[in-house]
Amino acid sequence: SYDFDEIQQFTGLLDRNGKEIYEGDIMNYQDKHYQVVVNRACFVLKEIVEGNDIRIAMQDEYQMEVISNLYETPELLTNQK
Repeated sequence: SYDFDEIQQFTGLLDRNGKEIYEGDIMNYQDKHYQVVVNRACFVLKEIVEGNDIRIAMQDEYQMEVISNLYETPELLTNQK
């Protein structure tokens, strides 16, 4: 079992349920799954769609929901249609 507070960096943001958002978390946003990653010293959402790496700023965190993290359910990040 992982101690997620030690291996994931806190973003300083809370999701729509008031849950802390960490790097590596998997988010549900607009009915798609995204991974929270660091890009150029900023936290962003990373979506994998048909091999393309799309990054989205975390401006609407109050509309997002943490559903898991990269370490517990990496299969949630597989290609989605």
